[in-house]
Amino acid sequence: MNAVEKPARASLRGRLDLRRGTAELGADLAFALGVLLLLAVAFMGWQAWLIMHQAQATQTLAQAKTEAVQRVSAAVAAQRQTVERMLDSTSLRDALAQGDEAGRERAVQLVRALLPQAHRAAFYSPTLQEVLSGNLQQIGYARANQLLHAQSSGAAVPVEVSARAPRALSYVQPVEDAQHKLLGYAAIEMPFSPVRAAFESIPVGPGRLDLRQGDGSGDLVLETRGDGGLSTDADRGVPIPNCRLRIAAVPPAYWLPVTQSLTTAAALAVLALLAAIVLFVARARMRARVGTLEDEEIAAEALAGVRSQPAAATSTPAAAAAPVNTEAAAKPAPAALVERSIFRAYDIRGVVGKTLTPDTARLIGQAIGSVMREKNLSEIVVGRDGRLSGPQLSGALIEGLRAAGIDVIDIGPAATPLVYFASFHLNTGSCVAVTGSHNPPDYNGFKIVVGGDTLAEDAIQDLYARIAEGRLATGQGTLRQMDVSADYVQRIASDIQTGRS
Repeated sequence: MNAVEKPARASLRGRLDLRRGTAELGADLAFALGVLLLLAVAFMGWQAWLIMHQAQATQTLAQAKTEAVQRVSAAVAAQRQTVERMLDSTSLRDALAQGDEAGRERAVQLVRALLPQAHRAAFYSPTLQEVLSGNLQQIGYARANQLLHAQSSGAAVPVEVSARAPRALSYVQPVEDAQHKLLGYAAIEMPFSPVRAAFESIPVGPGRLDLRQGDGSGDLVLETRGDGGLSTDADRGVPIPNCRLRIAAVPPAYWLPVTQSLTTAAALAVLALLAAIVLFVARARMRARVGTLEDEEIAAEALAGVRSQPAAATSTPAAAAAPVNTEAAAKPAPAALVERSIFRAYDIRGVVGKTLTPDTARLIGQAIGSVMREKNLSEIVVGRDGRLSGPQLSGALIEGLRAAGIDVIDIGPAATPLVYFASFHLNTGSCVAVTGSHNPPDYNGFKIVVGGDTLAEDAIQDLYARIAEGRLATGQGTLRQMDVSADYVQRIASDIQTGRS
């Protein structure tokens, strides 16, 4: 091989090696992506299985809840019927007809004879004077409330569980004679054990059932069935008729990071599988191309030995380099500054410095202002709780609101109820409370009211969509500080009515 042939063949080999290396790299990347997509198929299949399992568990829990309502209702009704039959006895009515303390004590003795299972029994005069002027601590505040309710309604009050030990069902109702003349009020406590037994007889799979007392908000949990390690967040429950008891359900907790829709999970699995197939086909073609290039390399080397010519050192001028932008990198798009996960069902909440930053707060403020502008609202109240991150996040939020053309009234440090009061008192109808609520100290967030409506669900998600799509209004709003704490205290004090000075 002469001196002219060597550079020519080396140049050909270099170019062919580059083409072959590129094809091999493409095949390897296609294989790696295909494997990742197959893992995604397996993951989405697992997600679909979890979704089906969750749906089945939720249905089973709903059936158990319905059965629990029926059984507990029957147990409570049976106890009530027993009490009512006893109160209909002629001897008991005759005792109460005496209208004095001796007659009521005789009625208590009759209850002990007729209902030996009763925990306590007491009878009160038609005027309830002994309750109105008596020792409420001794009578019991819950019982006094039941008696006064029975007096005002003229009927039996809803059954509730007594706070005294042992736990019992408290029945309070007026007692009348045959001519419907009021003889007094009966307060009977019956055993709670039949109700507990009815509730505990319900088989519960995944999830938990609660037997609660209350109106569905801040209820007292009396008994639980199922997984006690689940969150305390339950539904409002189904009330037991003529009773303050209710059955609430806590669904099982499954980790569903991608989707809760079976259709979506299946569709994603199918798309990932199709993409994996395409990539593996592409990999096969790239590997075949590598073999073709090897054949071309052999042929090219042979051809180079025949067609080699004296190397004329030719050089082509380098293409003009594209101008380099020496400016700083462009500012990230708004969506890049915002974590979608912080937009919850009823508020915006995140970890300060990680998912919730001043830049995020500024964009959220501008998005809130954009919603207000569409509703022809121009003024909003902002207050913050005592968290250390409050001043910085509140300041950034106010900047965003003003950037949208909204006038801001900053009331400074304030509890959330005070922020709501300020929006009413200052006639703005809109407010933002910068608060982390009950979360750990490194959390903070925003509770939002616009035009008298608390933003939740779709309205919260709309704020994220506005930021992601850049649909943000611009303007130049004003800022003023006000202190409404004295007005708030005065308003609370004016609502309190006392019987004595």
